[in-house]
Amino acid sequence: MRKAVLFKLKSSEHMREYKRRHDSIWPEVLEAIKKSGIRNYSIWNFEDLLFGYYEIDSEEADKKAAEILFSEPKFIEWRSYMEDIINIDGNGQKEYPMQLMFLLE
Repeated sequence: MRKAVLFKLKSSEHMREYKRRHDSIWPEVLEAIKKSGIRNYSIWNFEDLLFGYYEIDSEEADKKAAEILFSEPKFIEWRSYMEDIINIDGNGQKEYPMQLMFLLE
């Protein structure tokens, strides 16, 4: 199953910092992502927009992955660490799940 999420940086000037942080992502965060069952995870950008893509076995596995990730202290710390450059709306939302609209295999 393919999953996608959209993020927005506070400004396009933060892109270089976002990239720098991800070039040295904490090993515990990578391990948590792998442990959760997420695979083929990539993040792409255009200006201040970030598009994340990953694969996981099922919707149920995706929910379980979120439980696993949010039980990992370093993953939670990483997300907090990124909040100074990620746009967070008035409701506290910083990521927007996307729906698959077309697929050609």
